[in-house]
Amino acid sequence: MNISKLPLAEFQAVILAGPGTNLSPLTRHYVRGHGLEEPVPKSLLPIGNKEMLNYPLAWLDAAGVSDVIIVCPTSHRSLISHFVYSSAEFPALRINIQTIDDEESMGTADVLREIGSSIQSDFIILPCDFIPPAKLTLSSILDAHRMDADGPILTSLLYERGEISKDGPPPLLIGLEEKTRTLMHIPVEESGDDVNLRMSMLWKAPSVRFTTRYLESHVYVFRRTVLDLLAERTDLSSIKEELVPWLCRTQYRIAAKR
Repeated sequence: MNISKLPLAEFQAVILAGPGTNLSPLTRHYVRGHGLEEPVPKSLLPIGNKEMLNYPLAWLDAAGVSDVIIVCPTSHRSLISHFVYSSAEFPALRINIQTIDDEESMGTADVLREIGSSIQSDFIILPCDFIPPAKLTLSSILDAHRMDADGPILTSLLYERGEISKDGPPPLLIGLEEKTRTLMHIPVEESGDDVNLRMSMLWKAPSVRFTTRYLESHVYVFRRTVLDLLAERTDLSSIKEELVPWLCRTQYRIAAKR
């Protein structure tokens, strides 16, 4: 897989391959690789006889997104490199593996700041454990992002949740302007039964509908300018919990000023 410099792509992709501490003890087992004993990366755990990382790579490849950055802990680099560069399954992909030494204490937005110089175009963020349904193509998401007349700074992939159970994720109350498919509100953090709404949002989108029908997939399409905003807002650490809610609020604050 060649990572030599090529003309600027329309989209780059960033796969977040974190340490997988939530999957312990699976990731605490040790395997021998290159003469060393190393922790098993979460991204290489098998799912359906394939490494977890295979699924997002195949999704990107099918959409023609060939410029891919994989972000992982330094301790996982050698095994992920061996998987990526010994595979003949994705010859069209140009994969750049970048490591973050302090990833456990960094939020996902912090990671974007750290690797920002490597992102030169609009970009897709997705986790290494994202396994898309067979009928969901990345091309359809990118087309929706391209064709939106408002030129969105963010496109977020939501999915319909199943039955609510005590062991599943808690309900997520989001505000959607369904006619334009605009995400108007997403909570900064869990706030119990209290919902704080701004009048400026209701003025901009009076037909906004609030629902707990959806959950976030942690798949996002961002414009490159988001990295400039992150450079200014160093207090934003998490994509899901801080950056996305802040971008939602920004759109109707700007409208209110006008």
